Amino acid sequence: MARAGIRAIDAVIAGRTFLAGECLTLADLTLFAFLAFGERVGQPFERDCRNIAAWFERMAERASALATASV
Repeated sequence: MARAGIRAIDAVIAGRTFLAGECLTLADLTLFAFLAFGERVGQPFERDCRNIAAWFERMAERASALATASV
């Protein structure tokens, strides 16, 4: 179910910086936390979802994400 949702979001966000366009929203923060948690517990998302993968990398490079990565 989660994989299908990720694939659906991947298609929708093509060409966008963030999930809802050019502004960071709570949706971005929530999805990032969900996917980052999955990575840490051995359930990474499929990187063939290229739009989500690029978005995830942008999110991971944010100062706030870098500051919490060591926690």
